[in-house]
Amino acid sequence: MALDLSMAADAMLDAFGEMVEYRKVSGAIRHIVAVVNRNPAAPLDVDPDALRPNIVIVVKNSAQEGIAMTELETSTDRLLIPKRKGDTTNEELSVNRVTMQNTSLIRLELV
Repeated sequence: MALDLSMAADAMLDAFGEMVEYRKVSGAIRHIVAVVNRNPAAPLDVDPDALRPNIVIVVKNSAQEGIAMTELETSTDRLLIPKRKGDTTNEELSVNRVTMQNTSLIRLELV
């Protein structure tokens, strides 16, 4: 019997999530709820003196309420993320890689 974590995922997103905008390379735009971890900037691999954003988000693994793994195009899909929670100033970032996935949630590293 598989463990269903969808109710726990919904509770986490309700408690800690914020609205972000998912932009597919096709031009489609969807507003979704994500838990956004704004970590300190990290050095670039090619130039350790330069810094890049270090943001990780967790979203529902769903084509209706989040981002489905089956539709995700890393490096071409973009997300519009508020610079701070509740801020109206946004930062547009691309998906660098998927760091975790299950049937309920996916965690994405953005750059």
